[in-house]
Parts: sequence; structure tokens; C-alpha cells
Amino acid sequence: MRKYCASVGILLSTLILTQFTPVAAAQSVDLSVGATFTFDIGPNLPQFTFKVIPEPQPKDSYGDAQSTVREIQVFQGKSGQPLQRLTGCDLNDMAPPPDGSDWFHTEDINFDGYQDLYLMTTSGGGNQGGCVWLFNPKTRRFDYSEEFSELDGARLDPATKTIFSYHNGGMGGVVHDAEKH
Repeated sequence: MRKYCASVGILLSTLILTQFTPVAAAQSVDLSVGATFTFDIGPNLPQFTFKVIPEPQPKDSYGDAQSTVREIQVFQGKSGQPLQRLTGCDLNDMAPPPDGSDWFHTEDINFDGYQDLYLMTTSGGGNQGGCVWLFNPKTRRFDYSEEFSELDGARLDPATKTIFSYHNGGMGGVVHDAEKH
């Protein structure tokens, strides 16, 4: 019985101490010089290039990058002139994306056979949110989607054309919202 009580006591002490142990903040992607991405969007289309124009910010007191996105320009094929500037997303409250994250990428979010755009604007506490632009094959442009942008932590299942969304509200995931769309 004493071994069990001692083990439980050590376990509880460890758990309590880890609650107060400072954790190093995750590094952020340095967007101070911008970024460029090239993606295939769909069949019989030239590649699209996306130029991220930064909103420069000074590094924080730990030397971590704090710059975010001010604008995203869209180029089609080898054109030197932007086809479009992505609009609709409120970038004023964007947090610097965590290093190693897939903060700007394409996915067929609406299951129409074309790649759509995702820009992570918030993350932390097990949550991730961002802005979505759907590719419109008729106009060959990207349209901001408020509905898809509101889906936190979206996970796609192309086989069933289902989207699962999850938002951690606290208490280690005990308080949460999970939805199937």
C-alpha cells in the first residue's frame, strides 16, 4: 500500500510542477521578407503563383519573428502582372504563423476537383483558424468564403465529401465544439 501511495504522490507532484514549468514559445515563420508559393490548381490550368506581401513587425523580446501578411497577390502562368489580390479576409488580427506549420496551402475544400486556398490566421491551444478562398473555374479567380473560413480546425474526408471541424474551448479539450459538415 505504501508503494502505491508513494507512486501516486510522486505522480501528483510531477503533474503539479509541470503545470508551472515555463515552456519556450514556439518559433514563428519569419515573413518580414514575404514569401512565394506556386501551386497546381486544376487540370488544364497553368500554375498559379502567390506572392505574400508582409506586414513587417519588429521581433519580440525573445527574438521571435512577428511579421504577418498584409496582402496576397495571385499570378497565373508566367505573367508578371497580378491577376488578383485576395480580399475578404481580415488580416488585422493575424498572428505570426508557427514555424513548421502548413500555414498557407491548397486543398480541395469544397470537393469540386479544384484546389482552394487556406491561410492560417490563428493557432494555439489546439485550435487553428484561417481564411479560405475557393477557386472559381468560370472566372479563374479565387473567391473568399466566409462560411468555410469559419470552420476551425477543418479536416477533410474526400472519400465521403465530409468536413469535420473542431474547436477546443478549454479545460484540456473537455470544453469543445465538434461538427460534421
